[in-house]
Amino acid sequence: MSFSQKVSKRVLSLCIITLLFMASVAGLYWDNYFFIVKSTKVAFVAESVNPAGPTISPSALTTVTPGIKEEAAQKAELALKKLYGKNIWRLNLQIVQDSLLENKWIESVSVVRDLPDALRVEFKFKNIVFLYLDKKQQLIPVSASGDLLSPVSTEHAPDAPLIKSSSLIADKEKLRHMISLYQQLPAEGLISTRNIAEVDWSDTEGFKVELIQWDHERTEADGFIVLGTDQMKMKAKRVESVLKYLGSQKQRWRVIDASFSKKVLVRLRKRS
Repeated sequence: MSFSQKVSKRVLSLCIITLLFMASVAGLYWDNYFFIVKSTKVAFVAESVNPAGPTISPSALTTVTPGIKEEAAQKAELALKKLYGKNIWRLNLQIVQDSLLENKWIESVSVVRDLPDALRVEFKFKNIVFLYLDKKQQLIPVSASGDLLSPVSTEHAPDAPLIKSSSLIADKEKLRHMISLYQQLPAEGLISTRNIAEVDWSDTEGFKVELIQWDHERTEADGFIVLGTDQMKMKAKRVESVLKYLGSQKQRWRVIDASFSKKVLVRLRKRS
């Protein structure tokens, strides 16, 4: 090998080493300046119904109040601020997600890197179907999966029917059955999820509901309506027809029993 060839080879090697060194320095600079967490973005995912599952009335999937969302966002931002100044690539996002899921209102959470220097967090809240009024007069939200959440004030309570039976709350299988029946009710009409004030269960009669109102003149329901254990939509239509008739006749009732397959029984109140 000639002298000139040796020089050229050394120069080439030196150039390669220099380029590698500069690339390492540039990478280190980018890694420690541009990829440092400096901000977070919190968003809420709208509740949705699994299209493969049963058809659920939209109003049977009560969303949480703005106050609950604001509180969750504030807690998330406080937790995420602890990550400020850390390298975005070296964060274990699964650990971050698990820490945020400690909030029992949250159904799921997604944490992704929003390059170069931010984290984007998306929450999906649990759907609330009932409010359990316990013996201490606390309002405890019940999720669509039958989970009990932390007590809430009247101000932050979702708009959902009351359930007062502690035995029903304790019996998870029966509670989930009630939730399933409730979710089968229509979204509109006199017997609809948005018009139910209270729910209950009887081992002999099945699912029972009390209405917020049953005509335009009254502001309170007269009593419980028994719907049984199946065919909620059909029975709701039957009861609605009966209520409209009773309203036209100005008749007051104690119980409407629609648990039968082909008839509806009405127990009227005695006229005062």
